[in-house]
Amino acid sequence: MEEDASQHKWVPKVAVVARSEEDFGRLAKSEYWSIREPEPNQRVWTDDYSNIVGAILRNLQEGGGAGSDE
Repeated sequence: MEEDASQHKWVPKVAVVARSEEDFGRLAKSEYWSIREPEPNQRVWTDDYSNIVGAILRNLQEGGGAGSDE
């Protein structure tokens, strides 16, 4: 399937994350899914920590505060 913005058709990109390879089940053997090796320098998302205050401060410093046109 080709992407076609004029027809509002896009090919989705989906990621599946699991704790172990066994957790992928049938997907691990599917010809439509490829398993990628992790990148050693890539930080993964976790819900163990969130810095909402830091995100708000960065947004304000970048000029994206409340009332902006962005």
